[in-house]
Amino acid sequence: MTKVVAVTGATGFVGKEVCRLLRDSGAEVRAFCGNKRDSGSSSGAIGLDLRADRHEWEHVLCDADVVIHLAALTHDRVDSGGYEELHSVNVIGTDNLVRAAVSAGVQRVVFMSSIKVNGEQTPKGGAFQASDPPSPVTDYGRTKLAAERAVTEICEAHGVDWVIVRSPLVCGPGVKGNLADLARWAVKGWPLPFGAIKNSRSLISVTDLSGLISTCALATQKLSSVFLASDDTTVSTASISRWIVEETGSSSWVLPVPPRFLSFLFRISGRSEMSVKLLGSLVVDNYDAKNQLGWRPVHGVEAAIRAMAAHVKSSREEK
Repeated sequence: MTKVVAVTGATGFVGKEVCRLLRDSGAEVRAFCGNKRDSGSSSGAIGLDLRADRHEWEHVLCDADVVIHLAALTHDRVDSGGYEELHSVNVIGTDNLVRAAVSAGVQRVVFMSSIKVNGEQTPKGGAFQASDPPSPVTDYGRTKLAAERAVTEICEAHGVDWVIVRSPLVCGPGVKGNLADLARWAVKGWPLPFGAIKNSRSLISVTDLSGLISTCALATQKLSSVFLASDDTTVSTASISRWIVEETGSSSWVLPVPPRFLSFLFRISGRSEMSVKLLGSLVVDNYDAKNQLGWRPVHGVEAAIRAMAAHVKSSREEK
C-alpha cells in the first residue's frame, strides 16, 4: 500500500531532495511550505503557516500516514524579533502541527532538528552521541530542543511513532551560509585564510541527509528514536577551503594563517560565533542511525562541497 507522506518545508534546500527521494521510493507526497510565494503549480506545494488554525492542518493531513517536519526559522533568518520570533515558529508552530497531525490520525512524525541541541563544539577526540544530555548554547538550539520535547510528549501521549533527526552542517549545490560564502570569496579571487586550521568537523551531504529522513519516514519497524546524522568521515576547514579553490579554478589560494590570529580577528570584529564554526571541532557519532535503520551515507562530503563550489561558480558566470 502506498504511503502518503506530508512534508513541511518542502520547497527548501533539504525539502526538495526529501520529496524527490520519497517519490522515487513510491510514496505519495503532500508538499507544504510556509511562504505562499513558493507555493503553487510550479512547486506543487501548498502554502500554509505552521501557526495556522489547527483545523486547517487537520483537514490537509487527514489522509497522511507520516508527517516530515522540516520547516523552521533559523538564526540567520530572524528579523528583529530575536528569541520570541524563533520560539513562535520553531516551538509554537511545531506544537500546533504535531497536535493537528495526531488528531488527523498520522502514524509517525519525523522531526528535523539540529546538532545545536547537543552543543556548538566537541573536545579533541570526542563526539556527540544521541544519548548525550542536551546542551544548547544558542537561541536556535534552545528552540529546537523545546520543539523536540513537544514532538515526543504529544506523540507519546497519543501512541504515535516519532523520530528526531539532528543534523550538522548540510552541504550540496544550492546551500546558503558559510560554505557558500567561502565559495563566493574563492570565485572572486580572494584568499581563504584557513590553510592552518586542522580541526575536525562532521558534515553531511544534502542527499545523504535526505536519504536518512526518507528512511525514517518509510521504515516498517516501530520507532521512537533520536538519530544523529553525519558522514562517516570528518573534514577540516583547511580541506574544505582547498576543495573549493580547486573546484572553482579561480586565482584564489589557501593561506596558512595561524588559528590564534584568526580567532583574535573574529573576536575584535564581533564575530566570535564564526570562530567556533570555522576554527573549532564538532564531531557527530552516526552509529545509531546506521545500526537501527541500515542507513549509510554514500554520497560523501567532499563531492557535495565540490558540487556546491561548482554551482556557485556557474551561478556567478551566468549573471
